[in-house]
Parts: sequence; C-alpha cells; structure tokens
Amino acid sequence: MDDSSILELVHVIGFFNHINRVADSLGVDLESWMGEKGAESGLSAD
Repeated sequence: MDDSSILELVHVIGFFNHINRVADSLGVDLESWMGEKGAESGLSAD
C-alpha cells in the first residue's frame, strides 16, 4: 500500500466512526436488517 491508499483508508474509517457516534448520540435506531450484532459482541463505544 502506498501513502495515498493508507490516507484514503484512514479517511473512510474516520468518517464511519464519526457518523456512528453522531447517530448513537441522537438515538438513531438500527435498520431492521442490521440486527444487534454490535451490541451483542460488546463492541459498543460505551
């Protein structure tokens, strides 16, 4: 991987992290197809 690929990957991961935290703080419910896997696996941001 070159530097620009790594930078793009970091931007994408950072974006999804930000959006997930905003949705969580606003109390946005999961879509029905998403299930509760994140909560069950203990991977929550709490």
